[in-house]
Amino acid sequence: MGDGLAQVGWCQLGTPFNSHNGVGDDGGSYAYDGNRVKRWNGSSVNYGEQWSTGDVIGSLIDLKNREISYWRNKKFLGVAFTGIEVGENMAYFPSVSLEKGMRVAFNFGLSPFSMTLNPVVSAINEPDCLINNYVTPTAILVEQFRNYVIAFELAEFKSLCLDERILVGSIILEYLMPLIADNYVFETLLMELFKHLLV
Repeated sequence: MGDGLAQVGWCQLGTPFNSHNGVGDDGGSYAYDGNRVKRWNGSSVNYGEQWSTGDVIGSLIDLKNREISYWRNKKFLGVAFTGIEVGENMAYFPSVSLEKGMRVAFNFGLSPFSMTLNPVVSAINEPDCLINNYVTPTAILVEQFRNYVIAFELAEFKSLCLDERILVGSIILEYLMPLIADNYVFETLLMELFKHLLV
């Protein structure tokens, strides 16, 4: 997110977009404006935090509970809207209205999200329909690799001899290799491990 006026949220097919109206400016669309620190749905109410250049803004639309929530970086800002309109032949689309010269980058799920979401939540662009089936086992294997081989966290593992660490590590890696071939899993789990090793 850059500096300047912007409204980030959800619109419908009938939302009127022009030079004076954007997402959140009518009753059928919803937006968060971190420049003016307000939420918009036809009118505005104070909400959220002031954002700045480089911030990551996340949004979740919950059609079952009829709610829209936001995050700023990894911080949950709370539910912004309740009782949103749902029904047959209705659809919401992620949208943004920007001041001239502003730029944003979107992530609909091809890269890991920076905030923690409930595992039953699906990204708009789910990277793999089986992603939740193997991210958790991979996380467990990476944690065991950290403990046994690198002796990164727990004192009791630091007393293991080098030969034992190598033996255990080779077994863990045998199971890890097919899993980390997936770019999404690699970026989600392995990059964090590498960051710790380089500190």
